[in-house]
Amino acid sequence: MSIKITTEFGVFEGRTIQSAARRGYGKRVQVHATPARVDVEGRIFDPSQGYIGTIYRIEGIAPDPLTDDEMVEVAALLDETMNWNGFIAADQRARLFALIDTPCQDTWDGAHSLTLLDPAAQTIASTLWDLLLACTAYRCNGRIHGEAWDSIPTRSEVITALRRAVTMNRAALLGETRG
Repeated sequence: MSIKITTEFGVFEGRTIQSAARRGYGKRVQVHATPARVDVEGRIFDPSQGYIGTIYRIEGIAPDPLTDDEMVEVAALLDETMNWNGFIAADQRARLFALIDTPCQDTWDGAHSLTLLDPAAQTIASTLWDLLLACTAYRCNGRIHGEAWDSIPTRSEVITALRRAVTMNRAALLGETRG
């Protein structure tokens, strides 16, 4: 798998973040970046010159596979996720699971606009994207049609948004039952 980094001087590829940076900046550079987050800035450091570059995007890093406990939690969340028509359909569930399993441009593009709140919640229906903006640190206010997203939400951010949707739906259903 190839790693691609985007810096102020261009896009460089390599087998690792370090090797990609060295292709653009020379053999002596070191990278200070967090591979677990593809949307977090990293810095390129040269021992003789100090910081000489900034990494704006890292692509091509696959997240660790879901653990058994995470699989159980995700399945339970997806079982309770609702939209205007009740529980989400199988294709919507598959798109959400794909995003959680492998957060990338394609899976985010397929899931960002899914409506996840039941009208019984007495709120305006929210898309996954709206929920992410409301309850996580994810910040991406849009994209130009046909171009890549500036950032992709992490697995934990998507799970947090699903938890919020499920919690709001539970509260709405309990309120309707008691009322």
